[in-house]
Amino acid sequence: MNVPNMERRNMNFQNKHFLFDFDGVISQSPYTLFKAWRFAFHKVAKVDINKEEYYLLEGIGVQKTVEILGSKYNIEPSYYQSIINIKDNYFRKEYTFKVFKSTYEIINILKNNRRKIALVTGAKKYRILESVPKNFLDQFNILVTSDDVVNTKPNPEPYLKAAKLLNVNEKDCIVVENAPLGIQSAKNAGMFVVALKTTLPKRYLSEADLILKSIADLFRFI
Repeated sequence: MNVPNMERRNMNFQNKHFLFDFDGVISQSPYTLFKAWRFAFHKVAKVDINKEEYYLLEGIGVQKTVEILGSKYNIEPSYYQSIINIKDNYFRKEYTFKVFKSTYEIINILKNNRRKIALVTGAKKYRILESVPKNFLDQFNILVTSDDVVNTKPNPEPYLKAAKLLNVNEKDCIVVENAPLGIQSAKNAGMFVVALKTTLPKRYLSEADLILKSIADLFRFI
């Protein structure tokens, strides 16, 4: 465990509300998403993207992901929508909803202690609603997707909007993230950030206030 700034921030987890990223924090979906994107880019443009370059873009949204990778590999923009459609179809066929160990227990503890909780994701709303059981989504007070904001992560808008919808001050929020762009988004929103090493090593998560292995490690703080 790495605890870089706990003394400086003097964070009291007991009095805070939690804003969770989805892919790689709650759901074990990032690898399926990567395979879907890799399959789509290869099928359309014979390009093989790598896992790290995709994970570094997590949270930025579907459209910006295809634009950034498309530009990097000199793919004509006219192919972008085909890549997205193929990615979506692959994901629908291959993904089975599965959360990380201890997720349900963490959620129950927070709810039982009257904390507000939110899902704040760069995913499109249709993917979340299609692939995540409604009874799981209903555990959260609110859901913010890329469709609900003008500016996706690393802009602070997603997390600021979540705080506003929860009717809480951003200083009373703890964000749980796994990606650099999500960490930047939350820090830009003035929030305390816990980073999880579920998709990327610690060196990519250094802007977070606290780095843990997985969501299960939150037990010691909440």
